[in-house]
Amino acid sequence: MRCTIVKSIDVEAEVDVDIDDLFGELFDRIDSSLPESVRQLLPSLDVATKLLARVTDEHIAAMPPKARVELLKRLTEQAKRYERAQ
Repeated sequence: MRCTIVKSIDVEAEVDVDIDDLFGELFDRIDSSLPESVRQLLPSLDVATKLLARVTDEHIAAMPPKARVELLKRLTEQAKRYERAQ
């Protein structure tokens, strides 16, 4: 008789990751070929939009006016791209 046994071990670890390495990985995912890049990119976009959603109104109000205007411009441009893709 032949048996197959599968064991799984849960391991929790904490590591230090350089933010530049993190963004480098995200950019690599964007630059991958379709459709693989879309599959890899969606979780990253999910994190990015959640990060933007956590910026409070107080944070936005505390930004220099020029920074707010530039961020609004960039976000508006990106929103238009998603609207056009529908």
